Amino acid sequence: MTSKLDTFLFLLQKIRESPEIYLGRKSLISLVQFWNGYNFRLNIEEWEKSTGHSVIMNFDNAMKRRGRVRKKAGYPFMKEFSKFVHSYYDQGRGAYSVAMLISTNCNSEEEAFDKYFELHDMFLEQNSDLPFYY
Repeated sequence: MTSKLDTFLFLLQKIRESPEIYLGRKSLISLVQFWNGYNFRLNIEEWEKSTGHSVIMNFDNAMKRRGRVRKKAGYPFMKEFSKFVHSYYDQGRGAYSVAMLISTNCNSEEEAFDKYFELHDMFLEQNSDLPFYY
């Protein structure tokens, strides 16, 4: 059985190999937008599963209650990765997102996309022994 983390890392690798197919362009902002949509869908699925109702028929009610359901693709992996990126840029725990930190230190969206995966690889290499269950 494939874990959620395996699925998450598999999708990231597919996006890395062919960003134009999945994102339309090689861009860190597009990657973030993709994951926001993916997470939104996870939240919808969780709400439907927990209530037994269709979001289509109960959209307003589902959106009011979605704060109770907080599925995140790759969490807690991404939480730890965020700490790593903040440390890499010597930012501590700040209000900046991973994408913002990387983007402000790059000259283009393509460069930021590549840097994201460079940091991702560094993080995996340094933390290969950490369990990222969720």
